[in-house]
Amino acid sequence: MFQNTQIGSLYNSEILQEDLQNIYSIGYFSDNMSVDPILKTDDTVELVFIVEENILIKDVSIAGNNVVSTEELLPFVVSLKNKPQNLVEINKSIGAIQDYYHEKDYILASVFSVDDDSEGNLSFTIAEGIINKIEIAGNEKTKDYVIARNMMTLPGSVYNEECLKKDLSKVFSTQIFEEVNRDIRPSDENEGTFDVTVVVKEKSTNSIGLGGGIDTGLGAFGSLSLKEDNFLGRAQRLSLNGIIGS
Repeated sequence: MFQNTQIGSLYNSEILQEDLQNIYSIGYFSDNMSVDPILKTDDTVELVFIVEENILIKDVSIAGNNVVSTEELLPFVVSLKNKPQNLVEINKSIGAIQDYYHEKDYILASVFSVDDDSEGNLSFTIAEGIINKIEIAGNEKTKDYVIARNMMTLPGSVYNEECLKKDLSKVFSTQIFEEVNRDIRPSDENEGTFDVTVVVKEKSTNSIGLGGGIDTGLGAFGSLSLKEDNFLGRAQRLSLNGIIGS
């Protein structure tokens, strides 16, 4: 029930405004609505609610999608056709499209805009979350290419959370970092795209071992070992061992 005003109730302008708001919340009408009170000869008031129905939607289209097909997305918007434009239902369609993308790990995807025309055509434009550039930070010794060669995610591709997690796991598996994280921010260069920064924290990758003893055949001896797991910052392993005896 959208009207609180009932036959036999007292005229109340505040309640009438609530009634208009309730009608507007249905979504099928514009905000150009009013109530026309007509005073009758028996001192009662007849109320005429004047509303303006939104334009009829004749066709719905989707643009901007590449990693998800139009056929997959149409079920979320087809129910809008052949009905007056309804902002409530349009918002539900927007939410359903975005949820579908996010379930596929395209977590940066969103409905960028919804446009209509006087002919009743409604168009949803999607920004899928394209990566503008990938940067690397936190590495003081390790070469950038050592990190980059472990990543399948590239600039120009649509950001996928699961794919990037796998890339970061590969970087971490080199065993030369304590932490590997990512930072995402909207690009200042290209609207609707994102810059991704792979942030690493290097760990100590070298170790030195000293030893010694007395052997009945060799006599007194000393040993030295040197191990480096990130030689020259290239993720190469170097191991040196030496023994000096008398």
